[in-house]
Amino acid sequence: MENKTKYILNTFFTYHKIDRSKIDIHYGINLESKIQIKQSELIYIFNDNFDINYKNVVYKKWLNTDIPFLFDRNTEKEIFEEIDGNIIINYDIIASSFYLLSGYSETVAEEKDELGRILYKNSIQHKLKITEIPVVNYYFNILKTAIEKAYNKKIETNIWGKFKFATCLTHDIDYIRTPWTANGLKNIFTSNIVSTINIPIKKITQTKSWLNFKEIINIEKKYNAKSTFFILPNNKKSEKGYDNADYTIKDIAPYLEFIESEGFEIGIHPSICTHKNCSSLKTEITKLAKYNPQSCRFHFLIFRPETTRNTLEVNNLNTDSTLGFTEHIGFRNSFCLPFYLYNFENDKQSKILEIPLNIMDVTLFDKRFMNISHDKVLSRIENIIKEIEKFNGVLIINWHNNYLSDFLYKGWKDLYIKLLDKLHNKNSLLTDVYTISTQIKNIN
Repeated sequence: MENKTKYILNTFFTYHKIDRSKIDIHYGINLESKIQIKQSELIYIFNDNFDINYKNVVYKKWLNTDIPFLFDRNTEKEIFEEIDGNIIINYDIIASSFYLLSGYSETVAEEKDELGRILYKNSIQHKLKITEIPVVNYYFNILKTAIEKAYNKKIETNIWGKFKFATCLTHDIDYIRTPWTANGLKNIFTSNIVSTINIPIKKITQTKSWLNFKEIINIEKKYNAKSTFFILPNNKKSEKGYDNADYTIKDIAPYLEFIESEGFEIGIHPSICTHKNCSSLKTEITKLAKYNPQSCRFHFLIFRPETTRNTLEVNNLNTDSTLGFTEHIGFRNSFCLPFYLYNFENDKQSKILEIPLNIMDVTLFDKRFMNISHDKVLSRIENIIKEIEKFNGVLIINWHNNYLSDFLYKGWKDLYIKLLDKLHNKNSLLTDVYTISTQIKNIN
């Protein structure tokens, strides 16, 4: 557990402004260290590739919230106590943090969909009903409180200067030209003749309704905001018939040049199956080489914690923003700040910084997922924002360009503007992936 412990403590000290060399923390009870964290006997699962029994998890209340402790069975003890001037944390927050933050649970999950993604219904977050709670931040707050008590020092956690928290704005660009044809075919097959007759008119008047990059930028500039446009370089269907882009890089080159000229970021949105194919990803990066993409989000949010990290490293993509659930808003890795991925193959922290996705328009809108009408979204996501505010975290939003058009998605552009207004009034930094990643990487 030495490297896993180091990984968790490295993440903790990234966001807590205190001289680490002067803090005596020991993982295990040694009766000497100033801070001692109980080590569970259940940590053997990490060596044997076993999973925990989630039905045996115990809960304790911290910051008025019920928090699960995954590797403990005793509910009687206080979360921490003082003994002979030392602080003893009675629950294994190191193992629990690693299990959630690293994505270990996904590496041992047996059932996945045909694209290799873990099914949300099988995730530990869903099983424990903690999808909208950044549990690792609560564990870190326990450790922070213990250190403050042991050393009689106040620890600062806000790294955003004059801002209370940060919001990372992103747009996956999957489609620019097919809305009228797709909707027309749908109406034909459902015998909606009136709507089908209206399609040619819409084609004439709204052909470029999804080539709305300039409008998006103008909206965001009103809030002194920047965003990342994730561009999909492959317009061929996947082997299993899934759509990639409906455009080529050549088609949108003038628009990309405009995005770049406005100081907004162009990231790469690699196509289906590139998450496990280094050469395919390299080919797609080459197509965007002119724009030097530094940030990545895989199409369909396909990501395998044990292997995709290597695909990114081989191709020198050091920032990713894929890790979110398609089916539900919240915290896929139970953390509301960027973190470095874990290298399971070599049992150490990797150099890939993950800026995890929290809220996506499709997740909210689609009948297969949360199916929320746009007029109810702001109230529904309020808890996510409050949790991120609580820990001076980062809210990551993905709003596709087609949802920023009234064509087929009426009301969702207005909702996005209301969301920006809300976040601006809450004193959130509104910026792109590159700016967030640069600030985090410059901390240490």
